[in-house]
Amino acid sequence: MFDRIRRLFSGKASPVGTPPPTAPVAPARQPVNRPSESQTKPTPDVSSKPVADKSAAAKPVLEKAEPPSVAELKTRSPESVCGIDPKTMDREQIRKRLAELYRRHNQAASSLNEELRNEAEFMLDAIVTCRNKYVG
Repeated sequence: MFDRIRRLFSGKASPVGTPPPTAPVAPARQPVNRPSESQTKPTPDVSSKPVADKSAAAKPVLEKAEPPSVAELKTRSPESVCGIDPKTMDREQIRKRLAELYRRHNQAASSLNEELRNEAEFMLDAIVTCRNKYVG
């Protein structure tokens, strides 16, 4: 009975007691020798480019602006707080913007930082107001 099952699963009729055929083993792949970037791309000629002026007349470095506080946000409309303009944005653009803001501020609402948590709660209220007004 077992011989019949063995022949059934082996695909060919093999004599009893012979080991099943093994699959051929592929040879190991050799690493490909590729030229590095420095070998394939020519280096630019630095002497032909003009040197930037490093004097005081150079452009000032822009510092990262501080986010507005909750008190400053309360003086603005929910639309301006959320950064949407119903005159220039269609319903789908407004929906996507509000969804993006909701993801960001919903995560911040569970923050241990009280100031960040208060700002997130205010923003979530503004998002809900805009969503009910423009998305439906």
